[in-house]
Amino acid sequence: MEALLSAIRFAWLRARRPTSPGARCLLVALTAVLVAAAPLAARQTGQIAGTVTSAATGQALANVRITVVGTNLRQTTDAQGQFLLLDVPAGTQTVIATRIGYGQVRTQVQLAAGGSTALTFRLSRLNIALEGIVVTGTAITIERRQLGSSISLITAEDIEMSGAVDLDEILRGKAPGLSIQGQTAVPGAGSQILIRGISSIEGRNRPLIYLDGIRINDRGAYEGGGSTGGQSASILNSIDPQDIERVEIIKGAAASTLYGTEASAGVIQIFTKRGSSGAPRWTFSVEQVLRAPRHVGPSSDPTGLHLNDCTIGGPLRPMQTEPDPGCPSSGSWLKSARSDEYRVNVLGGGEAYSYFASASWGRTEGIVNVPDEFDSQNARDLNVRGNFTFNPSDKLQIRLINAYTRRDIHWIEDGDNSRGFMENVIKLDEGETPGDDDALVFQSLINQDIDHFTTGINLNFTPLNNFSHRLNVGLDWSRSETIRLRPLGYWDPDVSLGSRFNDAEISKLITVDYAGSWFAEV
Repeated sequence: MEALLSAIRFAWLRARRPTSPGARCLLVALTAVLVAAAPLAARQTGQIAGTVTSAATGQALANVRITVVGTNLRQTTDAQGQFLLLDVPAGTQTVIATRIGYGQVRTQVQLAAGGSTALTFRLSRLNIALEGIVVTGTAITIERRQLGSSISLITAEDIEMSGAVDLDEILRGKAPGLSIQGQTAVPGAGSQILIRGISSIEGRNRPLIYLDGIRINDRGAYEGGGSTGGQSASILNSIDPQDIERVEIIKGAAASTLYGTEASAGVIQIFTKRGSSGAPRWTFSVEQVLRAPRHVGPSSDPTGLHLNDCTIGGPLRPMQTEPDPGCPSSGSWLKSARSDEYRVNVLGGGEAYSYFASASWGRTEGIVNVPDEFDSQNARDLNVRGNFTFNPSDKLQIRLINAYTRRDIHWIEDGDNSRGFMENVIKLDEGETPGDDDALVFQSLINQDIDHFTTGINLNFTPLNNFSHRLNVGLDWSRSETIRLRPLGYWDPDVSLGSRFNDAEISKLITVDYAGSWFAEV
Protein backbone atom coordinates (compact mmCIF):
# COMPACT_ATOMS: atom_id res chain seq x y z
CA MET A 1 0.00 0.00 0.00
CA GLU A 2 2.82 2.42 0.87
CA ALA A 3 4.51 1.69 -2.47
CA LEU A 4 1.21 2.36 -4.24
CA LEU A 5 0.83 5.70 -2.48
CA SER A 6 4.37 6.66 -3.46
CA ALA A 7 3.64 5.86 -7.08
CA ILE A 8 0.47 7.99 -7.03
CA ARG A 9 2.34 10.88 -5.45
CA PHE A 10 5.00 10.69 -8.19
CA ALA A 11 2.36 10.50 -10.91
CA TRP A 12 0.47 13.49 -9.46
CA LEU A 13 3.60 15.61 -9.50
CA ARG A 14 4.20 14.61 -13.11
CA ALA A 15 0.55 15.25 -13.99
CA ARG A 16 0.80 18.90 -12.87
CA ARG A 17 3.06 19.50 -15.85
CA PRO A 18 1.06 20.26 -19.03
CA THR A 19 3.52 18.21 -21.14
CA SER A 20 2.87 14.88 -19.39
CA PRO A 21 -0.39 13.34 -20.68
CA GLY A 22 1.03 9.88 -20.04
CA ALA A 23 1.41 10.65 -16.37
CA ARG A 24 -2.22 11.77 -16.25
CA CYS A 25 -3.28 8.37 -17.55
CA LEU A 26 -1.04 6.65 -15.03
CA LEU A 27 -2.58 8.72 -12.22
CA VAL A 28 -6.08 7.68 -13.19
CA ALA A 29 -5.07 4.02 -13.34
CA LEU A 30 -3.27 4.03 -10.01
CA THR A 31 -6.15 5.87 -8.32
CA ALA A 32 -8.51 3.16 -9.50
CA VAL A 33 -6.19 0.50 -8.10
CA LEU A 34 -6.02 2.37 -4.77
CA VAL A 35 -9.81 2.58 -4.50
CA ALA A 36 -10.04 -1.13 -5.10
CA ALA A 37 -7.20 -1.98 -2.72
CA ALA A 38 -8.33 0.19 0.19
CA PRO A 39 -11.23 -2.04 1.26
CA LEU A 40 -8.94 -5.06 0.94
CA ALA A 41 -6.34 -3.43 3.25
CA ALA A 42 -9.02 -2.47 5.75
CA ARG A 43 -10.19 -6.06 5.83
CA GLN A 44 -6.72 -7.17 7.03
CA THR A 45 -7.21 -5.47 10.41
CA GLY A 46 -9.81 -5.43 13.14
CA GLN A 47 -10.51 -3.76 16.45
CA ILE A 48 -10.36 -4.79 20.10
CA ALA A 49 -12.58 -3.20 22.72
CA GLY A 50 -12.82 -4.01 26.38
CA THR A 51 -13.14 -3.11 30.04
CA VAL A 52 -10.72 -3.37 32.98
CA THR A 53 -11.98 -3.85 36.54
CA SER A 54 -10.56 -4.65 39.97
CA ALA A 55 -10.61 -8.35 40.76
CA ALA A 56 -11.32 -7.59 44.43
CA THR A 57 -14.09 -4.98 44.15
CA GLY A 58 -15.31 -5.14 40.55
CA GLN A 59 -14.76 -1.38 40.30
CA ALA A 60 -13.70 0.03 36.94
CA LEU A 61 -10.00 0.89 36.73
CA ALA A 62 -8.84 4.00 34.90
CA ASN A 63 -5.34 4.67 33.52
CA VAL A 64 -4.61 1.02 32.75
CA ARG A 65 -2.10 0.65 29.92
CA ILE A 66 -3.32 -1.72 27.18
CA THR A 67 -0.65 -2.97 24.78
CA VAL A 68 -0.69 -5.31 21.78
CA VAL A 69 2.57 -7.28 21.80
CA GLY A 70 4.71 -6.88 18.70
CA THR A 71 2.96 -3.69 17.55
CA ASN A 72 3.00 0.01 18.36
CA LEU A 73 -0.63 -0.14 19.46
CA ARG A 74 -1.11 1.24 22.96
CA GLN A 75 -4.14 2.69 24.71
CA THR A 76 -5.13 3.82 28.22
CA THR A 77 -8.48 3.08 29.83
CA ASP A 78 -10.83 5.97 30.58
CA ALA A 79 -12.67 6.73 33.83
CA GLN A 80 -15.08 3.85 33.11
CA GLY A 81 -12.21 1.42 32.62
CA GLN A 82 -12.94 1.11 28.88
CA PHE A 83 -10.53 1.03 25.94
CA LEU A 84 -10.61 0.69 22.16
CA LEU A 85 -7.76 -0.41 19.90
CA LEU A 86 -8.17 0.22 16.17
CA ASP A 87 -6.27 -1.17 13.19
CA VAL A 88 -5.13 -4.29 15.02
CA PRO A 89 -3.58 -6.80 12.60
CA ALA A 90 -5.76 -9.84 12.02
CA GLY A 91 -4.67 -13.16 13.46
CA THR A 92 -3.55 -14.29 16.92
CA GLN A 93 -2.59 -11.35 19.11
CA THR A 94 -1.38 -11.06 22.70
CA VAL A 95 -2.88 -8.16 24.68
CA ILE A 96 -1.35 -6.98 27.99
CA ALA A 97 -2.98 -4.85 30.70
CA THR A 98 -0.74 -3.11 33.29
CA ARG A 99 -1.38 -0.57 36.02
CA ILE A 100 0.68 0.73 38.94
CA GLY A 101 0.05 -1.30 42.08
CA TYR A 102 -1.59 -4.19 40.17
CA GLY A 103 -0.31 -7.38 38.64
CA GLN A 104 0.16 -7.62 34.90
CA VAL A 105 -2.47 -9.61 32.98
CA ARG A 106 -2.08 -10.87 29.42
CA THR A 107 -4.41 -12.79 27.14
CA GLN A 108 -4.45 -14.09 23.57
CA VAL A 109 -7.23 -13.33 21.11
CA GLN A 110 -8.01 -14.57 17.62
CA LEU A 111 -8.98 -11.53 15.58
CA ALA A 112 -10.67 -12.01 12.23
CA ALA A 113 -9.99 -9.61 9.35
CA GLY A 114 -12.53 -6.80 9.50
CA GLY A 115 -13.94 -8.12 12.78
CA SER A 116 -13.95 -7.00 16.41
CA THR A 117 -13.32 -8.70 19.73
CA ALA A 118 -14.38 -7.74 23.27
CA LEU A 119 -12.07 -8.38 26.24
CA THR A 120 -12.47 -8.08 30.01
CA PHE A 121 -9.45 -7.77 32.28
CA ARG A 122 -9.62 -8.22 36.04
CA LEU A 123 -6.48 -6.94 37.78
CA SER A 124 -5.39 -7.94 41.26
CA ARG A 125 -3.29 -5.97 43.72
CA LEU A 126 0.43 -6.75 43.67
CA ASN A 127 2.08 -9.07 46.14
CA ILE A 128 5.47 -8.92 44.40
CA ALA A 129 6.77 -5.40 43.95
CA LEU A 130 8.99 -6.27 40.95
CA GLU A 131 5.92 -6.82 38.80
CA GLY A 132 4.89 -3.16 39.12
CA ILE A 133 5.28 -0.46 36.50
CA VAL A 134 6.57 3.08 36.82
CA VAL A 135 5.23 6.00 34.82
CA THR A 136 6.83 8.97 36.56
CA GLY A 137 10.44 7.94 37.11
CA THR A 138 11.01 7.50 33.38
CA ALA A 139 9.96 9.25 30.20
CA ILE A 140 7.73 6.29 29.30
CA THR A 141 5.96 3.51 31.15
CA ILE A 142 8.40 0.76 32.09
CA GLU A 143 8.42 -2.29 34.33
CA ARG A 144 10.33 -1.89 37.59
CA ARG A 145 12.40 -5.03 36.94
CA GLN A 146 13.85 -3.36 33.81
CA LEU A 147 15.04 -0.24 35.61
CA GLY A 148 18.67 0.27 36.56
CA SER A 149 17.73 2.58 39.42
CA SER A 150 15.98 2.13 42.74
CA ILE A 151 12.20 2.67 42.81
CA SER A 152 10.22 2.18 46.01
CA LEU A 153 6.43 2.06 45.84
CA ILE A 154 3.99 2.64 48.71
CA THR A 155 0.33 1.96 47.92
CA ALA A 156 -2.88 3.12 49.58
CA GLU A 157 -3.19 -0.33 51.15
CA ASP A 158 0.26 0.03 52.71
CA ILE A 159 -0.78 3.36 54.18
CA GLU A 160 -4.02 1.96 55.57
CA MET A 161 -2.29 -1.04 57.12
CA SER A 162 0.42 1.12 58.71
CA GLY A 163 -2.08 3.17 60.70
CA ALA A 164 0.18 6.21 60.27
CA VAL A 165 -1.32 9.64 60.84
CA ASP A 166 1.42 11.64 59.08
CA LEU A 167 3.23 11.19 55.80
CA ASP A 168 6.66 11.15 57.45
CA GLU A 169 5.53 8.13 59.49
CA ILE A 170 4.50 6.39 56.27
CA LEU A 171 7.87 6.96 54.63
CA ARG A 172 9.90 5.88 57.66
CA GLY A 173 11.55 2.53 56.96
CA LYS A 174 9.88 2.09 53.56
CA ALA A 175 12.81 2.85 51.26
CA PRO A 176 16.47 1.79 51.59
CA GLY A 177 18.74 4.76 52.17
CA LEU A 178 15.88 7.08 53.09
CA SER A 179 16.30 8.57 56.56
CA ILE A 180 13.41 10.23 58.40
CA GLN A 181 14.83 12.34 61.19
CA GLY A 182 12.05 12.99 63.65
CA GLN A 183 11.99 15.99 65.90
CA THR A 184 10.23 16.22 69.28
CA ALA A 185 6.80 15.14 70.44
CA VAL A 186 5.57 18.73 70.30
CA PRO A 187 2.37 18.92 68.18
CA GLY A 188 3.02 20.43 64.77
CA ALA A 189 6.72 19.56 64.70
CA GLY A 190 7.64 17.69 61.56
CA SER A 191 10.51 15.54 60.35
CA GLN A 192 13.30 15.98 57.84
CA ILE A 193 13.68 13.54 54.95
CA LEU A 194 17.27 12.84 54.05
CA ILE A 195 19.15 10.51 51.73
CA ARG A 196 22.05 8.98 53.63
CA GLY A 197 25.32 10.56 52.61
CA ILE A 198 26.07 13.69 50.58
CA SER A 199 24.42 13.45 47.17
CA SER A 200 25.66 16.56 45.37
CA ILE A 201 28.62 18.93 45.28
CA GLU A 202 26.44 21.52 47.03
CA GLY A 203 25.87 19.10 49.90
CA ARG A 204 22.11 18.74 49.34
CA ASN A 205 20.77 15.43 50.58
CA ARG A 206 17.06 16.24 50.69
CA PRO A 207 14.97 14.71 47.89
CA LEU A 208 12.63 16.75 45.73
CA ILE A 209 8.92 16.36 46.45
CA TYR A 210 6.24 16.31 43.74
CA LEU A 211 2.51 16.21 44.43
CA ASP A 212 0.44 15.05 41.44
CA GLY A 213 3.19 16.24 39.10
CA ILE A 214 3.56 19.63 40.82
CA ARG A 215 6.79 20.41 42.61
CA ILE A 216 6.39 21.28 46.28
CA ASN A 217 8.80 23.62 48.02
CA ASP A 218 10.06 21.26 50.72
CA ARG A 219 11.15 24.19 52.87
CA GLY A 220 8.79 26.90 51.72
CA ALA A 221 7.57 29.30 54.35
CA TYR A 222 7.42 26.55 56.95
CA GLU A 223 10.92 26.42 58.34
CA GLY A 224 11.20 30.08 59.22
CA GLY A 225 10.21 32.03 62.29
CA GLY A 226 8.20 29.10 63.65
CA SER A 227 11.41 27.29 64.45
CA THR A 228 12.23 27.25 68.16
CA GLY A 229 15.42 25.50 69.05
CA GLY A 230 15.41 23.21 66.03
CA GLN A 231 11.66 22.58 65.90
CA SER A 232 9.70 23.46 62.80
CA ALA A 233 6.62 22.43 60.90
CA SER A 234 6.95 20.09 57.94
CA ILE A 235 5.26 20.40 54.58
CA LEU A 236 4.62 16.65 54.67
CA ASN A 237 2.15 17.13 57.48
CA SER A 238 0.02 19.29 55.18
CA ILE A 239 -0.93 16.23 53.11
CA ASP A 240 -3.67 14.01 54.51
CA PRO A 241 -2.46 10.37 54.27
CA GLN A 242 -6.03 9.24 53.57
CA ASP A 243 -5.98 11.24 50.31
CA ILE A 244 -2.90 9.42 48.98
CA GLU A 245 -3.22 6.73 46.33
CA ARG A 246 0.48 5.87 46.11
CA VAL A 247 3.99 7.19 46.69
CA GLU A 248 6.96 6.55 44.41
CA ILE A 249 10.48 7.13 45.73
CA ILE A 250 12.94 7.46 42.86
CA LYS A 251 16.70 7.33 43.28
CA GLY A 252 19.66 6.82 41.02
CA ALA A 253 20.33 8.11 37.52
CA ALA A 254 16.64 8.28 36.57
CA ALA A 255 15.96 11.03 39.11
CA SER A 256 18.85 13.27 38.01
CA THR A 257 18.21 12.69 34.31
CA LEU A 258 14.57 13.68 34.46
CA TYR A 259 14.60 16.36 37.14
CA GLY A 260 18.10 17.85 36.98
CA THR A 261 21.00 18.02 39.39
CA GLU A 262 18.75 19.13 42.24
CA ALA A 263 17.29 15.63 42.18
CA SER A 264 20.64 13.97 42.88
CA ALA A 265 19.25 13.06 46.31
CA GLY A 266 16.18 11.47 44.75
CA VAL A 267 12.56 12.36 44.09
CA ILE A 268 9.44 11.58 46.10
CA GLN A 269 6.34 11.49 43.90
CA ILE A 270 3.01 11.65 45.79
CA PHE A 271 -0.21 10.87 43.94
CA THR A 272 -3.60 11.58 45.44
CA LYS A 273 -6.80 9.65 44.79
CA ARG A 274 -9.07 10.03 41.80
CA GLY A 275 -12.75 9.41 41.32
CA SER A 276 -14.38 6.61 39.37
CA SER A 277 -17.59 6.14 37.45
CA GLY A 278 -20.78 5.54 39.35
CA ALA A 279 -23.06 7.18 41.88
CA PRO A 280 -21.48 9.32 44.63
CA ARG A 281 -19.93 7.20 47.39
CA TRP A 282 -19.54 8.98 50.72
CA THR A 283 -17.19 8.04 53.53
CA PHE A 284 -17.23 9.49 57.04
CA SER A 285 -14.68 8.67 59.70
CA VAL A 286 -13.73 9.77 63.19
CA GLU A 287 -10.31 9.01 64.66
CA GLN A 288 -9.44 9.51 68.31
CA VAL A 289 -6.04 8.66 69.72
CA LEU A 290 -4.81 8.74 73.31
CA ARG A 291 -1.03 8.84 73.72
CA ALA A 292 0.44 7.92 77.08
CA PRO A 293 3.99 9.08 77.88
CA ARG A 294 6.62 6.43 78.50
CA HIS A 295 9.54 6.50 80.89
CA VAL A 296 12.19 8.97 79.79
CA GLY A 297 15.89 8.20 80.02
CA PRO A 298 17.56 5.18 81.68
CA SER A 299 15.53 2.86 83.87
CA SER A 300 18.01 3.46 86.70
CA ASP A 301 16.57 6.97 87.05
CA PRO A 302 13.09 6.64 88.61
CA THR A 303 12.31 10.30 87.88
CA GLY A 304 12.78 9.92 84.13
CA LEU A 305 15.24 12.85 83.96
CA HIS A 306 12.88 14.74 86.25
CA LEU A 307 10.17 14.64 83.57
CA ASN A 308 8.12 11.65 84.77
CA ASP A 309 8.50 12.69 88.42
CA CYS A 310 9.33 16.26 89.34
CA THR A 311 8.74 15.93 93.08
CA ILE A 312 12.24 14.71 93.98
CA GLY A 313 15.76 15.34 92.82
CA GLY A 314 16.66 11.89 91.51
CA PRO A 315 20.12 10.32 91.08
CA LEU A 316 21.56 13.51 89.57
CA ARG A 317 20.63 15.48 92.72
CA PRO A 318 20.22 12.92 95.53
CA MET A 319 20.27 15.62 98.21
CA GLN A 320 17.54 17.67 96.55
CA THR A 321 14.28 16.60 98.16
CA GLU A 322 12.18 19.65 97.40
CA PRO A 323 9.99 19.43 94.30
CA ASP A 324 10.30 21.79 91.38
CA PRO A 325 8.33 24.91 92.40
CA GLY A 326 6.53 24.76 89.06
CA CYS A 327 5.84 21.02 89.23
CA PRO A 328 2.20 20.28 88.32
CA SER A 329 -0.14 18.92 90.99
CA SER A 330 0.02 15.51 89.31
CA GLY A 331 3.72 15.29 90.18
CA SER A 332 4.78 14.84 86.56
CA TRP A 333 5.68 17.14 83.71
CA LEU A 334 4.12 14.62 81.32
CA LYS A 335 0.51 13.65 80.75
CA SER A 336 -1.61 11.60 78.36
CA ALA A 337 -2.56 13.57 75.26
CA ARG A 338 -5.47 13.29 72.87
CA SER A 339 -5.72 13.81 69.16
CA ASP A 340 -9.01 13.91 67.25
CA GLU A 341 -9.63 13.92 63.53
CA TYR A 342 -12.92 14.12 61.61
CA ARG A 343 -12.92 13.30 57.92
CA VAL A 344 -15.40 13.12 55.03
CA ASN A 345 -14.79 12.31 51.36
CA VAL A 346 -16.83 11.55 48.28
CA LEU A 347 -15.97 10.07 44.91
CA GLY A 348 -17.95 9.25 41.80
CA GLY A 349 -18.31 10.18 38.17
CA GLY A 350 -20.05 9.75 34.87
CA GLU A 351 -19.21 8.61 31.38
CA ALA A 352 -16.68 11.36 30.67
CA TYR A 353 -15.78 12.72 34.10
CA SER A 354 -14.91 11.67 37.64
CA TYR A 355 -14.26 13.44 40.92
CA PHE A 356 -12.74 12.96 44.37
CA ALA A 357 -13.26 15.50 47.16
CA SER A 358 -12.29 15.36 50.81
CA ALA A 359 -12.20 17.51 53.92
CA SER A 360 -10.73 16.84 57.34
CA TRP A 361 -10.27 18.70 60.62
CA GLY A 362 -8.09 17.64 63.51
CA ARG A 363 -6.67 18.79 66.82
CA THR A 364 -3.59 17.39 68.55
CA GLU A 365 -2.56 17.99 72.15
CA GLY A 366 0.97 17.79 73.52
CA ILE A 367 2.17 15.46 76.24
CA VAL A 368 3.81 18.25 78.26
CA ASN A 369 1.67 19.18 81.27
CA VAL A 370 1.24 22.89 80.53
CA PRO A 371 -0.74 24.95 83.09
CA ASP A 372 -4.28 25.75 81.99
CA GLU A 373 -3.66 29.51 81.82
CA PHE A 374 -1.32 28.99 78.88
CA ASP A 375 -2.94 27.98 75.60
CA SER A 376 0.18 26.36 74.23
CA GLN A 377 1.46 23.07 72.82
CA ASN A 378 -1.38 22.09 70.51
CA ALA A 379 -2.02 22.08 66.78
CA ARG A 380 -5.17 22.41 64.67
CA ASP A 381 -5.29 21.31 61.04
CA LEU A 382 -7.83 21.82 58.26
CA ASN A 383 -7.42 20.03 54.90
CA VAL A 384 -9.64 20.45 51.82
CA ARG A 385 -9.02 18.71 48.48
CA GLY A 386 -10.81 18.46 45.12
CA ASN A 387 -9.53 16.32 42.21
CA PHE A 388 -11.50 16.34 38.95
CA THR A 389 -10.86 14.33 35.80
CA PHE A 390 -12.43 14.97 32.38
CA ASN A 391 -12.24 12.80 29.26
CA PRO A 392 -13.42 14.91 26.30
CA SER A 393 -12.38 12.06 23.98
CA ASP A 394 -10.61 8.74 24.14
CA LYS A 395 -7.40 10.57 23.17
CA LEU A 396 -7.44 13.40 25.73
CA GLN A 397 -7.60 13.37 29.53
CA ILE A 398 -7.66 16.53 31.67
CA ARG A 399 -7.14 16.43 35.42
CA LEU A 400 -7.51 19.38 37.79
CA ILE A 401 -5.88 19.30 41.24
CA ASN A 402 -6.72 21.69 44.07
CA ALA A 403 -5.74 21.40 47.74
CA TYR A 404 -5.74 23.81 50.66
CA THR A 405 -4.34 23.36 54.18
CA ARG A 406 -4.66 25.62 57.20
CA ARG A 407 -2.53 24.93 60.27
CA ASP A 408 -2.56 26.73 63.63
CA ILE A 409 0.32 25.65 65.88
CA HIS A 410 0.97 26.78 69.44
CA TRP A 411 4.58 26.02 70.28
CA ILE A 412 6.47 25.94 73.57
CA GLU A 413 10.07 27.06 73.94
CA ASP A 414 12.08 23.88 73.55
CA GLY A 415 15.03 22.25 71.85
CA ASP A 416 18.60 23.51 72.14
CA ASN A 417 17.45 26.69 73.82
CA SER A 418 18.46 28.20 77.19
CA ARG A 419 14.87 29.39 77.58
CA GLY A 420 13.50 26.01 76.54
CA PHE A 421 11.47 23.54 78.57
CA MET A 422 13.59 20.38 78.34
CA GLU A 423 16.93 22.07 78.97
CA ASN A 424 15.71 23.73 82.17
CA VAL A 425 13.82 20.73 83.57
CA ILE A 426 16.62 18.17 83.27
CA LYS A 427 19.16 20.57 84.79
CA LEU A 428 17.05 21.02 87.93
CA ASP A 429 18.40 23.89 90.05
CA GLU A 430 21.24 24.50 87.58
CA GLY A 431 18.80 25.59 84.91
CA GLU A 432 18.20 29.17 83.81
CA THR A 433 14.80 29.73 85.42
CA PRO A 434 14.90 31.67 88.74
CA GLY A 435 14.22 29.56 91.81
CA ASP A 436 14.10 26.45 89.56
CA ASP A 437 10.49 27.35 88.69
CA ASP A 438 10.42 25.69 85.27
CA ALA A 439 6.76 26.58 84.68
CA LEU A 440 8.04 30.08 83.87
CA VAL A 441 9.15 28.88 80.41
CA PHE A 442 5.49 28.81 79.36
CA GLN A 443 5.28 32.60 79.65
CA SER A 444 6.67 32.72 76.12
CA LEU A 445 3.73 32.32 73.72
CA ILE A 446 4.60 31.23 70.18
CA ASN A 447 1.82 30.96 67.62
CA GLN A 448 2.36 29.97 63.98
CA ASP A 449 -0.34 30.15 61.30
CA ILE A 450 0.28 28.35 58.01
CA ASP A 451 -1.67 28.47 54.73
CA HIS A 452 -0.67 26.07 51.97
CA PHE A 453 -2.38 26.02 48.55
CA THR A 454 -1.57 23.75 45.60
CA THR A 455 -3.34 23.90 42.25
CA GLY A 456 -2.54 22.49 38.85
CA ILE A 457 -3.65 20.84 35.65
CA ASN A 458 -2.46 17.56 34.10
CA LEU A 459 -2.98 16.94 30.38
CA ASN A 460 -2.51 13.54 28.75
CA PHE A 461 -2.94 13.57 24.98
CA THR A 462 -2.53 10.49 22.77
CA PRO A 463 -3.27 11.50 19.15
CA LEU A 464 -1.92 8.16 17.88
CA ASN A 465 -1.51 4.79 19.52
CA ASN A 466 2.27 5.16 19.41
CA PHE A 467 2.51 8.90 20.10
CA SER A 468 1.63 10.47 23.48
CA HIS A 469 2.14 13.73 25.36
CA ARG A 470 2.01 14.64 29.06
CA LEU A 471 1.95 18.21 30.40
CA ASN A 472 1.85 19.34 34.04
CA VAL A 473 1.38 22.98 35.00
CA GLY A 474 0.93 23.98 38.61
CA LEU A 475 1.46 26.44 41.46
CA ASP A 476 2.58 25.69 45.01
CA TRP A 477 1.94 28.63 47.37
CA SER A 478 2.56 28.76 51.08
CA ARG A 479 2.44 31.46 53.74
CA SER A 480 3.61 31.30 57.33
CA GLU A 481 3.26 33.93 60.04
CA THR A 482 4.82 33.46 63.45
CA ILE A 483 4.27 35.65 66.50
CA ARG A 484 6.36 35.14 69.64
CA LEU A 485 5.24 37.19 72.63
CA ARG A 486 7.21 37.57 75.86
CA PRO A 487 5.20 39.71 78.30
CA LEU A 488 6.32 42.54 80.55
CA GLY A 489 8.09 41.07 83.58
CA TYR A 490 9.37 38.05 81.67
CA TRP A 491 11.60 35.88 83.88
CA ASP A 492 14.76 36.32 81.81
CA PRO A 493 16.49 39.56 82.88
CA ASP A 494 17.59 40.18 79.28
CA VAL A 495 13.93 40.40 78.21
CA SER A 496 12.39 41.71 81.43
CA LEU A 497 10.61 44.50 79.52
CA GLY A 498 9.01 41.96 77.24
CA SER A 499 9.30 41.53 73.48
CA ARG A 500 7.24 40.81 70.41
CA PHE A 501 8.64 38.99 67.39
CA ASN A 502 6.67 38.79 64.14
CA ASP A 503 7.87 36.89 61.07
CA ALA A 504 5.82 36.49 57.88
CA GLU A 505 7.10 34.53 54.89
CA ILE A 506 5.55 33.66 51.52
CA SER A 507 6.83 31.06 49.06
CA LYS A 508 5.73 30.53 45.45
CA LEU A 509 6.88 27.76 43.13
CA ILE A 510 5.62 27.29 39.58
CA THR A 511 5.95 23.97 37.75
CA VAL A 512 5.85 23.45 33.97
CA ASP A 513 6.75 19.89 32.98
CA TYR A 514 6.32 18.24 29.57
CA ALA A 515 7.13 14.71 28.44
CA GLY A 516 6.47 13.19 25.03
CA SER A 517 7.00 9.64 23.84
CA TRP A 518 6.92 7.98 20.44
CA PHE A 519 7.13 4.25 19.84
CA ALA A 520 8.47 2.76 16.63
CA GLU A 521 8.73 -0.88 15.70
CA VAL A 522 12.26 -1.80 14.66
